[in-house]
Amino acid sequence: MKTIEKTKKNVFLSSMVFITLLFIIGYVFLTYQFDKVVDEKVKTISVSAKELFNLNIHKYEAKLKNKLNRFVYLDGLSKAIADKDTKAVDKIIQHKYLNEKALNKNINILTFRSFDGITIYRAHKPNFFGDKLSQKRTLITDTGRLQKSLSGFEQGKLELTYRVTKPIFYKNQYVGNVEIGLSPIAFLEDLKTIEDVKLEIIKGNKEQSVQKYFNNKTLLDLKNHKSETVGSLVIIFDIEKLHKPYSNLINTLLVVGLIISLLILFATKKSFDNVFNHFKHQAFTDSTTGLGNRQFLDVSFSEEKINVLILGNIKEFSLINELYGMNTGNIVLKAVADEFRKFGHEYSMKIFRTSSDEFALLKCDEYFSEDDYVDILEELHLRLKLLNIDVEEFDDILQVEMYFGISNGNSNLVEKAQMALKKAREKSLPYIAYTNNIDTKQSSSKTIKMKKILKQAIDNNKVVPFFQEIRNREEKIVKYEALVRIIDLEDDKEKILYPSDFLPIAMNGGLYAYLAKEVLIQSLSFFSQRDEQISINFLPNDFFQPRVMDTLLEILEKFNNPNRIIIEIVEQENVEDFNRLVKVVKKLKKIGVRIAIDDFGSGYANYAHILRLKPDYLKIDGSLVQNILEKEESRILVKSIVHFAQDLNIKTVAEYVENKEIFELLKKYGVDEFQGYYFGKAQNLLQVH
Repeated sequence: MKTIEKTKKNVFLSSMVFITLLFIIGYVFLTYQFDKVVDEKVKTISVSAKELFNLNIHKYEAKLKNKLNRFVYLDGLSKAIADKDTKAVDKIIQHKYLNEKALNKNINILTFRSFDGITIYRAHKPNFFGDKLSQKRTLITDTGRLQKSLSGFEQGKLELTYRVTKPIFYKNQYVGNVEIGLSPIAFLEDLKTIEDVKLEIIKGNKEQSVQKYFNNKTLLDLKNHKSETVGSLVIIFDIEKLHKPYSNLINTLLVVGLIISLLILFATKKSFDNVFNHFKHQAFTDSTTGLGNRQFLDVSFSEEKINVLILGNIKEFSLINELYGMNTGNIVLKAVADEFRKFGHEYSMKIFRTSSDEFALLKCDEYFSEDDYVDILEELHLRLKLLNIDVEEFDDILQVEMYFGISNGNSNLVEKAQMALKKAREKSLPYIAYTNNIDTKQSSSKTIKMKKILKQAIDNNKVVPFFQEIRNREEKIVKYEALVRIIDLEDDKEKILYPSDFLPIAMNGGLYAYLAKEVLIQSLSFFSQRDEQISINFLPNDFFQPRVMDTLLEILEKFNNPNRIIIEIVEQENVEDFNRLVKVVKKLKKIGVRIAIDDFGSGYANYAHILRLKPDYLKIDGSLVQNILEKEESRILVKSIVHFAQDLNIKTVAEYVENKEIFELLKKYGVDEFQGYYFGKAQNLLQVH
């Protein structure tokens, strides 16, 4: 008996030792695997941080240079610097600096110095001035020596900052300089909002200074204007926090594993299976709907077959929660889940709830037919629209709509489907399939490339107006319209870029005003020496742009006959202040400038606006002119516009006149002036002359 008991005990102990070894091996293995995951995540964040840092360096350099330009050209500033008049500089600069500081809290330095290195004024410390510049401050000394703007990181008396300088001249004599400074941390503020990282600035020898951080850091070199490293921006990762979710998971697995092991020893195989299935259900099931969750979706993709993923998002689900409460929201989720479940079973698809109001359907198929899945989505969308959800608590019937994004293949399916879903929401379409055209990564890359082309064009005088002739009824050229073009070098050959290539990016990227100013200056300068009238395109919001309007008014003062200038107001949604636009137009007309309304017959340019703006010309919308020979509706509209203009003593101009038949018909209707390929394409007259 003792032998049996001893054997049972030994078997039990051996089993326990075996299980313990399994736990140790499992723990070591899981820890190693999760360490690799954390390391990969740190590497990914580091690469993104470096790209973001370099991108923001260029962005802030341009912004800070622009700010310095505005400061330097303030009335009286250069004279005050030449006179070393601290009070005068304070009066001119202080409120401007405070405004800039309010817009960007990371601007922490704005200092004006004389040509001999004496501090005249510190906007960030107005009472601290008169000190002599240290020769270690090579960014400032080189600015004075070279008399040009420089930028880079440099150590001041207290801190290491990113600085941009600009020399100041008075009566063509160098009298001093100004520097503006920005904390290096500003370049990665976007990263801090996305990832849980800490940023620190290290001065001098980075190898000695950052030993305390070991491997949980990434270093970004901070270079001065000579491209010498003067310090480092350290991105510090909370490795312990990154490990915590995985550590918790390991501990959970160990506890569950221990329970399962005990069940193996003391219970039946069936009991073990029940426990295992329960654990799996908890880990991979959404508790509200009973569907698979996001974790289950991630492990459900097939490596051998084509995966087709449909992501659906309930429209304005947050509003349902706000109006009816969380309980009603859960009722809606369960009703939608039931419909998805039925639909998925019919089409042999796996069903998931991947987030709060997002559902997914996954099918692993031998091939993918877009037409088949369009039909499937149409049916699903219709079923959900017909779904009536009874909310007894509020005695109400709710209906839901969903947006869908679809992707297929074997990689990054969730990311691609989310891009398609986002585009469907933006365009208010029931569904969109993923294509490269909606890939936001590719779109961002194209935008960055075009911004670079635009900046180079502005800096290198490659913004050029082309001019298209406008003729009267006798076919005599009476005016030209200026049309913006960009000349880009591609494979050492000049390529002309049209507004459709760059204008939306210029408007969203803050470069549009520079383009408008260039076209304005070049066009009016050129036509000041000619007899024809010149027509310049203005967006309604251009009238509220100080840079554009100041340039226009300055040129008008020198232009010998403002009556030869026509401002064409082109179509734009969301005019900021129409009443203000009317006032600016009246002011320009008083000077002698003539006003034209472009694309009349579409967009904002309605009859009520015409009565208030009282333009000199109406340019008939090109789509009406293009179709005038084929469409009776176009002929009726054109005739009504001409009669309307004649009654108000307004001349009409027709664009897109592409052949003699259109020209003759428009003459018959009473149109005054004509523009289009029938007479000639837009040309670079500046190059010709």
